[in-house]
Amino acid sequence: MSIRIGCMIYGEITPIFKKLEQYLPQDVKLIYFDGIFEETSKAAQEFEEANTVDVFLSAGSNAQMTRSITSLPIVEMVPSGFDILLALQKAVKNKDCTGIGIITFCNPLPVLHSVSDILPTRIIERTFQNSQDVEKALDSFQEAGINDVLGGFLSIVRAKDRNMRGYPIISENSIKSSLDHAIEIARARKNEIKKAKQWHAILEFAHEAIVATDDKGLINSRLEHIIKTKQTETNQIQILGNTKILTNRVPILVNNETVGTVATFQTIDDIQKAEQKIRRKLYDTGFVARTRFEDLSGHSEAFLRTKEKAIQYAKSNSTILICGETGTGKKLFAYCM
Repeated sequence: MSIRIGCMIYGEITPIFKKLEQYLPQDVKLIYFDGIFEETSKAAQEFEEANTVDVFLSAGSNAQMTRSITSLPIVEMVPSGFDILLALQKAVKNKDCTGIGIITFCNPLPVLHSVSDILPTRIIERTFQNSQDVEKALDSFQEAGINDVLGGFLSIVRAKDRNMRGYPIISENSIKSSLDHAIEIARARKNEIKKAKQWHAILEFAHEAIVATDDKGLINSRLEHIIKTKQTETNQIQILGNTKILTNRVPILVNNETVGTVATFQTIDDIQKAEQKIRRKLYDTGFVARTRFEDLSGHSEAFLRTKEKAIQYAKSNSTILICGETGTGKKLFAYCM
C-alpha cells in the first residue's frame, strides 16, 4: 500500500519538496497542489472525495483552508523559534536593512516578544486573512521604508513581486520534520484501516453471536469472572429460555494484564445442523463408520442405557476405552464411533 501525502503548498516551497522527495521511501508519493485560499479548499475536497491522499501537509492559511473542508488528518508546518531567528539573521545581514516587516496568518509570532529588544533593527508585524490583507501589509512596510519581509510563502512571493527581499520563516529542516511526521501518521492510519477492514470481514461472516467488554466487564455472562481469573472457558453450555447455547469466553491479555474479554455464542441447534451436513459430506466421500447406532438391536434396559451413553461419547473427539466380556459387542460399538 502506497503512502499518499497531499502537499497543499504555494510558491517557492515547491522546489524544497522536490529536493526532499528523492530521499523518501519508495512507497511514499507526494501529490502537489499549488494554490491559495478557496482554491486550496476546493482541491482538498476533491482529493478526499476521490480518495487520492491519506494525509494533508500544509502551512499557514493553506492549512487552515484545508482543515475547514476535510476530515482527513492534517500536518501543519509550523516555524520553530530557530527558524524565525535564522530568517531574522539573514535579513539583518543586509547592510541597507532599515527594518523588518513580518506577515503571518491570523496571529503574530509569539517568539518575537522575547527577541525584539535585542535585534539591531526595528520590527513591524502584520497579520492577514486574505490576499488583500497581504497587499495592505506590504504597502505599510514600503511606506515605512522597509524592504525586508519575513513570512509564509504567499507573503514572500508577493513581496518579491514588488522587488522587496523575502525570507521564509519555515526552514528546510522543519519542512522535512513535518513531512516525516505526515508519513508516520499516514502509515498508522493505513494500518488502522487495514485492521478495521479485517475485523469487519470477520464479524460480517461470523455466524456466532459475539460480545466484547472492556476491563470493567460491564456485560454479564460470566465475563467478569474471566477478567478476574484470566482463564479461558470453552464449550460451556448455557440455557436461555428454551434455547441451549454453546459459549466460549476468553480474556484479552496485554503484558499479562486483562484489558477486556471476548465471548462467542452459538445455538446447539446450529451446531447439530452443521454436524449433520459434515456427516452427510463424509458419507458421500466414503469416510463413514462401518455400522450405525440404528443398526444395533436390543431391548434390555442395560443395552438401551449403554447405547445412549455410546451415542453421547461418539460426539467427542477423545479416545474412548470400551470394556466388556468377550462376545458382548464391543467391536460393533467401536465401529459406530
